[in-house]
Amino acid sequence: MTRIGVFAMGFVALAMVSNAATADVTFQTLYNFTGTSYGASPQSGLVMDAAGNLYGTTPKGGASNMGMLFKLAPDGTFTILHTFSGGRDGAVPTAAALTLDARGTIYGLTEQGGIANGGTAYRFRNGKIKVLHSFGVGSDSSWPQSGLLLQPDGSLVGTANQGGGAGCSQSGGCGTIFRLAPDGTETILHAFAGGTADGSGPTGTPVRDLTGNFYGTTYYGGQLNKGTVYKIAPAGTASLLYSFTYTASNPYQGLTLDKHGNLFGTTESGSLYNSGAVFKIDTESQASIVYDLSKGPGKGVGLTGFLADRKGNLYGTLSVGGGNQTGDCSYPGGCGAFFFLDPRTGQSTLLHGFGGSDGQNPYSGVIADGHGNYYGTTMWGGANNNGTIFKISTGTK
Repeated sequence: MTRIGVFAMGFVALAMVSNAATADVTFQTLYNFTGTSYGASPQSGLVMDAAGNLYGTTPKGGASNMGMLFKLAPDGTFTILHTFSGGRDGAVPTAAALTLDARGTIYGLTEQGGIANGGTAYRFRNGKIKVLHSFGVGSDSSWPQSGLLLQPDGSLVGTANQGGGAGCSQSGGCGTIFRLAPDGTETILHAFAGGTADGSGPTGTPVRDLTGNFYGTTYYGGQLNKGTVYKIAPAGTASLLYSFTYTASNPYQGLTLDKHGNLFGTTESGSLYNSGAVFKIDTESQASIVYDLSKGPGKGVGLTGFLADRKGNLYGTLSVGGGNQTGDCSYPGGCGAFFFLDPRTGQSTLLHGFGGSDGQNPYSGVIADGHGNYYGTTMWGGANNNGTIFKISTGTK
């Protein structure tokens, strides 16, 4: 393991997200990625342990420039935990955020590499990485682009953008939702078939309700091939809850499930100026547009979905926009935004607009420590234009 860099920082990890706040917002860059062997262009977001350490991945950098797994301690010490070789251990970890269990074990996915170059699922524990599963063999899942959702029995559920075999016009399959046993044994819960009656190309981490149903999105498929929202029952029965239309189309990130059972997410396309939209699927599978992103503060989403607070406000990032032209941002309208949205009123509030020197293109979404502090990554920008880790404090608890 390699350690570099020290920056002053400190926080306490809590499970509950704080309530929405708009006052006294402050911004801090916690780490500037340097590129080369020390990583670049983080996309997958962060997780935090009970001691306040942050963990994440970059799809570039490391000894083979195939990506790496890192840790940022509360005192700012940056540690490379593993560099991916592009071989059996995987390559290019661009999936949604890592999963951290109560014992400090990290689980993650790589989009490429493994024995068939279909990606891998791995576990990092006690300083060592173990490949749990190599994807892409035969009709197996392939090219996973989600995180892994930890289940009460210790298994892990995720999605793969391709694979699943027959029943789909796409070579190799239209993607899967899969379960991995603790030993890495895979069960495909559903192989998507595409067409008008099923989805195609699932992305983002599934969410699970209290009765064990899984929900997620596919980028394609459905009645107009504009994407779907799906449900997988505990017995494995799959159903299509909603087919997207031209009004709002192509959902790219995972869903957020509120305490009432409503599902929220974003589409990459559609809306008045084709900027995308925030949508809601209620408990009766009725869809509505909560917010049109053409109103601002920006557009462009990553794989990680919204973060919800106790009041139901949704926190997220947008890769462009935000209105900050004071830095070295070359994008008209700004280099990204961190905002929250009240889905009941449709009112959005910009909390930070990125200007380039403080980070550019935040694709990862955010996590919270329960004290009004939010943490995330930007893909580019910062001191070396290789991306950053940031902290935004709202000044409330």
